[in-house]
Amino acid sequence: MSLVRTGSGGWAARFYYYDAEGKRQRLYRVLDGASKKDCQIEYDLLKANAHALAEHKAEPEAFTISKAVSTYLRLKGNVLSESVKYSVGYYLKHWLRLLEDRDYRELKKVDIQDYVIARTAEVSARTKKAPSKAGILREVALLKACFGCAVEFELIPFNPLASFKIDRATLSKRTDVFEKPELVKFFD
Repeated sequence: MSLVRTGSGGWAARFYYYDAEGKRQRLYRVLDGASKKDCQIEYDLLKANAHALAEHKAEPEAFTISKAVSTYLRLKGNVLSESVKYSVGYYLKHWLRLLEDRDYRELKKVDIQDYVIARTAEVSARTKKAPSKAGILREVALLKACFGCAVEFELIPFNPLASFKIDRATLSKRTDVFEKPELVKFFD
């Protein structure tokens, strides 16, 4: 039950209340006030009208993969490198094609495993090679970071990919590397 500072330097209201059905609800809303005093007034009004807000609040808004990505780039964009920003935008097409634009509540561990399997079976039209498993796991790690950012800023209650563990033991080793005896023969 407080007025809290947001990551962007503004203020947000965060408190619990009981709705018309007697269920405990949590409210988190970024406030528009220019000063802390204005935000405090807006916070007091929100808290006083919490029951009225519960009646107007319909079904929770869907938080899809594309919304998670746009939120991640908006909230963390100033601290991300250009290559990470590019990668997130580039991988989004694979996520939307194979995982569809599902709500976070519908994503399961099995879906992510199926995504990894489907991506390893693909062959690039340009390079005529399948993507490396490390690259695919980097894609999953970025998607996990997108949902993690939403949890951090309290936009969703849980990360659907939190239980997905990246199995690094199965990563293949390089095969096109010369060993020491081969290099000695080559240079002699």
